[in-house]
Formats: sequence, structure tokens, C-alpha cells
Amino acid sequence: MNHDMKKTDSNIDVDVVTVASEMRDIWQRDGLIVLPALVESAQVDRHLALVAAIRDEVPNGKDEHGLGDRIGQLHQKLPELLDTVASARLLEFLKYALDDDPVVFASLNFERGTQQEAHVDLIYFCTEPLHAMVGVWIALEDISIDAGPLFYHIGSHNWHFEYLQKAQHDTAETSEPVSGDIIAARAKAWLDRLASRIVENGSPKKPMVLRRGDAVVWHARLAHGGMPRVVSELSRRSVVYHFIGKKSKLFTFEEFFTFSQEDLLMRDGLAVPTKVRGLIEYQSHPYFCNI
Repeated sequence: MNHDMKKTDSNIDVDVVTVASEMRDIWQRDGLIVLPALVESAQVDRHLALVAAIRDEVPNGKDEHGLGDRIGQLHQKLPELLDTVASARLLEFLKYALDDDPVVFASLNFERGTQQEAHVDLIYFCTEPLHAMVGVWIALEDISIDAGPLFYHIGSHNWHFEYLQKAQHDTAETSEPVSGDIIAARAKAWLDRLASRIVENGSPKKPMVLRRGDAVVWHARLAHGGMPRVVSELSRRSVVYHFIGKKSKLFTFEEFFTFSQEDLLMRDGLAVPTKVRGLIEYQSHPYFCNI
């Protein structure tokens, strides 16, 4: 991928030399960039108020401390939440990282830490090309290490990425659809291999203890998860937006664990119409959110 110069078709043309060489070097080496004070305090307040109003309307799996489950795709119901990620500084970097115009395809709003084991986003939303997806996590409050912040295995995006092997695909009971049990077993085996590679590489967890309004951008191949919630009453209010390149293909979790690399890349990928809110283009899925 040539990251020296590029110009996009959107209303923000980018000469990649404007993305500092130090940032480019860090991205290529670590697979992760921190953008301090990306979101202004007033916009954080607006975002929190919108999400809180929704949480007040639904049970949302609240625990004994009143902290609810994560909410997926809330921006489909409330597009104004996209204003939180409408930063020219961020979009400029994403155009470099994706080598394409960035499009939001998913979001998750968090109130508490997930304590999720290490995983790689590309098994859930696989893109072609593989670099054409990133995650952007924004702290909506100061994040304590005891609240279960995100962690990353720095540099793991440079490890070999494993697709389903042709032999596994050919020996499946059926080629399409494959049963949910087979897909779940293949996903578990994939994640078990990832855990083994983390140990083999001696890769430590790097937690992200961010301040309110800070953001971290990570590569889709970067292994990451959630640290333990040491103090369970502490919240971890934050939001993740997932971006893909506008010209990329996007495949589902089920497709990734059904087809070999050769057969997967022959497929069309998801075809989803897009909408625009200000600086942000986003996929308009035929559903709202998971509450």
C-alpha cells in the first residue's frame, strides 16, 4: 500500500504528507494511535445526555451499580451521535490509515467495562483489503485503570492473519449455510490460536487509561480486549465507531467462518446504502439498535 500521497473524492482532499511522519511510523509499527482531546467537552456532554435518555427508557441489563450493557448501532436511531466523531483531524488520519474515504458502519456505546478476552476485529467484520477497517474508541469520562479500560497487544497487527483453510471449508457438512455450532467451534479455535500466539510472542497487555475526550485509533488486525473491572462500581463511559474504506468489501462473521480465503474473496460482500451527516458518511442498516 502506497501511503506517500493520495487524493480522495470526498469534500476533504488529503495530501498524506499532512499526516505527520511520526504518526505514520507509530501506526505502522504499533497499529495504534492516541489522539488527545479529540472531542470538545460540550460535545461529550451532548453525547452522554442522548445515550442516558435512551438508557432511562429500557432495562438495558443494568447491574447492581446501575451500569447497563453496551448498546450497538445506536447511531442508526440517533444520527446526531455521529457528531462526536466528526473531527477533521481524525478523518484526515483515517484517510491515510484506510487508504480510502472512511465510512462508519458500526458503533458501540459503553457504560461499563466488558472484560472481553483478546480478539481481532477482522474475524467479526472482515474487509478486503485487510487494512480497510479501523476502530475509534472515545473516552466520554476519565477512564480509571480499575474500571476495566481497553487493552492492546501492540504490534500484533503485523502477525500473520489466518483465514479459514480450504480443507476446513471443503470438509464442512455443507458449504452454505454452515450450522451455527460449526461456526462457533471455528471461532473458538481461531481465538484459542490467537491466545497461544500472544503467549508465544511474549506480548504484554497495554491498557489505555484515557482522559475525557481523548481517542484511540487501532488497526483491525490489532489484538485487543477489556481489562478486569477491579472496582465494579466504576463506570467506563465510552463509545467505539468502526470505519471501513468506502471502496472496500465487508464480510460478515458467518461468511468469514464459512468460506476459505479463496472463496470468501470471490463473494460480493455486504451492499449497504449510505447516508451523510456533516463530515461523516455512514452505512444505513435496515435496523436501529440492539435494545
